[in-house]
Amino acid sequence: MGSKCGKAIFDFIIILGITFVVATILNLFGTNIGLNKYAEKLRHIELFNIYHNKKLNGLITVGVILALLSSLHTLFFEKEEKA
Repeated sequence: MGSKCGKAIFDFIIILGITFVVATILNLFGTNIGLNKYAEKLRHIELFNIYHNKKLNGLITVGVILALLSSLHTLFFEKEEKA
């Protein structure tokens, strides 16, 4: 169980890190991105207020949700490899 937990945490950190890097790059370039309909709706929730641009905060929210789903999949549905 320890290896699955470690892999789930690693997946969560990697996905969240990539999301923050992409959002920071988009913020530095000052682009006005048009996200998909899910990120557009999630930006109004305002869970994360990191950037001035609410669309980038919606992107962070989508990244966190994807990271959580990936971690839960790794923990509960992935079978352990036998060495």
